[in-house]
Amino acid sequence: MSRITFSGWLKLELVRMSGRKTVSIHKLAVLSQEDNPRLAEPLLLFAMETGTVPRLMSHTKDQQTEEEYRQVLAVCGDRSITTLNGEQRDALPWGYKKLLESWQAAEERPQHIEESKRMRLDRSLQLMREKGVSNAQVYHALNLNPGNTNAYFKHGDTSKVSLENATKIMKYLYMA
Repeated sequence: MSRITFSGWLKLELVRMSGRKTVSIHKLAVLSQEDNPRLAEPLLLFAMETGTVPRLMSHTKDQQTEEEYRQVLAVCGDRSITTLNGEQRDALPWGYKKLLESWQAAEERPQHIEESKRMRLDRSLQLMREKGVSNAQVYHALNLNPGNTNAYFKHGDTSKVSLENATKIMKYLYMA
């Protein structure tokens, strides 16, 4: 499972928050100053990650936003905001701290999903042994792909089932 980069995550956030399919610094800067001030924070972080801060600053007309940008840039220096330690992070405005928390949650999500599927697999295997249920019974009852289900059970390959299917399997086995 590939991990999303901070820059990639910021692109997704900008598209989601703007409702537009663009990451154009100019277009998003105008939008953030006219209709959507929430874009200002992720837009600065994206500009920092992509080396386009001067372009963003040239399109920033709002004095308060420009001042906030300068404050964040002073805290970060030439480093990515993701590398800041606790004391440096405390110096950031609240919105930037919130974005970092959201990023960390998104970054850790694949690991949490993997752990959840692993726990469901372990419990499902235990229930199968206790109740004498076979792999075939499970995939027939739940209409799952036999090859993927067997790889999940026999080889512990959690990439072969979704978290939703791992949960369905475990619930089925509890009821069996």
